[in-house]
Amino acid sequence: MNKIMNIITKLIIMISVLGAFVLQYFSAHKMGMARHMFYMNQKLSKIISLSNVETVIFIVTLIIFVASVAIFIWKKPKLNIVDKGLFAVISILIANELLFLNVDYTVAFYFKCILFLLALFSQSIYILFRCMHKE
Repeated sequence: MNKIMNIITKLIIMISVLGAFVLQYFSAHKMGMARHMFYMNQKLSKIISLSNVETVIFIVTLIIFVASVAIFIWKKPKLNIVDKGLFAVISILIANELLFLNVDYTVAFYFKCILFLLALFSQSIYILFRCMHKE
């Protein structure tokens, strides 16, 4: 069960980060995808204010990241060098993309944020799971 959970969380992290970049690529290079993302952004911006979304994303990202780092430092899970490197790279990448994202340039803002938050949440679940089930 432990090995299956590790594989599932790593796959969720990789698929969501890769999916966010693929979504960004196609929305920047394919006109049909850009139109669809623009339409969805207009539809979502009528429901939710963009400034509220940015504030919530900043707070949620900060809470999950600080909780992950706190668990990582205080519990000291038995992670190999690949897991530690993955944690560092994904954390820096997600923080860069979510906190310093140019909203005016990014057509797929809402969807990219959802995918990156899923990756960050999966990463914190992975670290918490490794702390609870020490090998």
